[in-house]
Amino acid sequence: MNKKLSSWAATTFLSFPEFTKEQFVLDREWHGKLKLARVETERLISYLVGVELAKRKAQKKYKGTLGTMNNYFGYEGRGSIPSIFDANLAHNYGFIAGVSCLMKED
Repeated sequence: MNKKLSSWAATTFLSFPEFTKEQFVLDREWHGKLKLARVETERLISYLVGVELAKRKAQKKYKGTLGTMNNYFGYEGRGSIPSIFDANLAHNYGFIAGVSCLMKED
């Protein structure tokens, strides 16, 4: 695989932890492209922060502890701000759902 990558890309790839390398290499779309949504970027960031803090602790520049809890929000976390139409539609759907719960069936 390293032969197919530029030296910069190979160096970057090799700097990732094993769990991230596996996610890049093993899980592909049916046409061969990467499933980028499946790469756990939140886990990768937590890992890299932990590595950096361990270096700082060894240099006596950091005394704390790190505790992380990763959450994946999928596409919802990456979406743009809803338009006025989207906001009004969601509001009306919610209103209709609420009213329908209050109505009695005869």
